[in-house]
Amino acid sequence: MSQIKPRPDRLAKPSSARSPGRPEGFPRPVRDLIVARAGGVCELCGVLPVAQIHHRRPRGMGGSSDPGTNRAANGLALCSCCHDVVEGRSVEHPQLGRVRGSRAESERKGWLISRLSPDAPDEVPVWTAAGWVQLSDGGAKRRIEGRPG
Repeated sequence: MSQIKPRPDRLAKPSSARSPGRPEGFPRPVRDLIVARAGGVCELCGVLPVAQIHHRRPRGMGGSSDPGTNRAANGLALCSCCHDVVEGRSVEHPQLGRVRGSRAESERKGWLISRLSPDAPDEVPVWTAAGWVQLSDGGAKRRIEGRPG
């Protein structure tokens, strides 16, 4: 009995494959701005070292052609635990204990911005360990007194 071999043109693309012309993530200079803005620690818990840069407005499966996707205001420097919480997963945080993730809460706190939102990331306040802040594409953050909106 002959063995059936998959046709090369029918093989799944590797998960790292992106659409042509669409960047995979934040360019190194932008990543450096985001990590510097955070002082090297997670912008949410303010305790653990930065492990990942989170896109507040998601890129989508094939990347994004929107130039704002990989700008500093769209990025948050997070530890892996807080990144899980932002994405809606509950975790046992080494400093904060059990933290319940909720995508709805993540949107309320500006950690996630719907791709349908007309607001640019630099217009959406975000809750951080420093309180409510407005992020800029230049890598700055401006504290906002009280709860915005």
